Amino acid sequence: MKKQLLTIALAMGILTATQQSRADVTIHLVGGNSDADNYHAAILNVFSNSTVYPGNTLTSYAYETSKLAGSKAAIFKGTISGITGNVIVKTKFAGGELGIQQASHQDNATFLADSVLPASGSTGSVATSQETDLVPPDATSAVTFQSTSKFAAGATVNQLNGTVTYTALTPWDGVNGITGATPFVFVATSDAPFTNITQRLAQDLWSSGKIKLSGFTGNANDSSTYVYATGRDPDSAARLIANLTTGFGANSTIKQ
Repeated sequence: MKKQLLTIALAMGILTATQQSRADVTIHLVGGNSDADNYHAAILNVFSNSTVYPGNTLTSYAYETSKLAGSKAAIFKGTISGITGNVIVKTKFAGGELGIQQASHQDNATFLADSVLPASGSTGSVATSQETDLVPPDATSAVTFQSTSKFAAGATVNQLNGTVTYTALTPWDGVNGITGATPFVFVATSDAPFTNITQRLAQDLWSSGKIKLSGFTGNANDSSTYVYATGRDPDSAARLIANLTTGFGANSTIKQ
């Protein structure tokens, strides 16, 4: 968490260094779904923890679901010591791969509109409108390096509007940009009669999309029951991690 807080503080400093002549500063952050809660907690702390960040104030904030925890889009408003005017931070966590794509090519992402913010309120509120702010992000987070991504620096990808080349992203610390570690586990439905999966079983499963349950249990009576593969879509950096862990290439095609 300390690294998360430091990351947000430094990102704000870096991203606003050339913008302090403006009356207000808005920062747009995208990233992976698994990053959302940590970053939201860190951003909220930067604005509201006067002991750690003296001079900062929180005016109001809003989020897309019933509470901040679990929300993938949020907006925060307040003041940051040393920055003129209000600072607004908007987030949209829809996938680490998607975030790298949007940031490295400056593609538009969708964020909550300023109008969803209450006039004041340190307890937060549920956003009452859709994500109508359509702009490129200023920064992104992911559980993988850009070099692992399909959208690595210099990579060319065929899109509907032609071939697109992606540029290098600058790490927040100028080195590797690491802020912490995110743990992942494989999960199965609650009625699954097994609690583990080998790399070979995973390769069989995600190569074909389904395999017989008997492969997991060793019980011939389970040969008429199937285990089906599920997982994240290509926008997810967690998908790349799963592919690497199971022995596929990071950006390999799988069936699920």
